[in-house]
Amino acid sequence: MTKPINEQCKELFQRTFNLECEVLEAQELQKEVKAEYTYHEDMNPNGLDKDEVAKLIKAAKAAAKGNDLKEKAKELLELDELVEEYS
Repeated sequence: MTKPINEQCKELFQRTFNLECEVLEAQELQKEVKAEYTYHEDMNPNGLDKDEVAKLIKAAKAAAKGNDLKEKAKELLELDELVEEYS
């Protein structure tokens, strides 16, 4: 038996709301990490140059996305082989 539409709407809203809160929290944590590692004369004299921090963060984000993209690329190649075989 399916849930009443109103219950589904509430559940969808709540799940999406929770996910969005997690995204916002993760973004704030990323800002904190960036500030933690960035050089500042008074607050962080042993920190890294802001351009270096930006490059490292960009590389980490690309690596995280790359893991997912590699899987998708592999799947697309397999599908492409099937298309070639059967078309």
